[in-house]
Amino acid sequence: MLSHPPSIPGRIEQGSEDHEARVHSRKYMDLIGELRKARPGIAVTSDVMVGFPGETEEEFELTLDLIRTIEFDNLFSFKYSDREELQQQGWRAKFPNGKN
Repeated sequence: MLSHPPSIPGRIEQGSEDHEARVHSRKYMDLIGELRKARPGIAVTSDVMVGFPGETEEEFELTLDLIRTIEFDNLFSFKYSDREELQQQGWRAKFPNGKN
């Protein structure tokens, strides 16, 4: 029988210079540190989505920095995709300069 280490799923927010997002990221990193001290070998996993409407290159890089800092054991990453219901809510195009 295969044995898997205990794991904890998490959810990270897009990296941002926004104060609230920085506080959330810091609390999340502190929590992960505490979990790893309390339970050595615990696997930390997460989902992350990038390319949100209005996301800047700098915000994308901050997201990557957060991912590198936490060193997830498994990470599922997704690119934002347009959905009609979001367009109806007024979300602007992903990349105003035409890049995808």
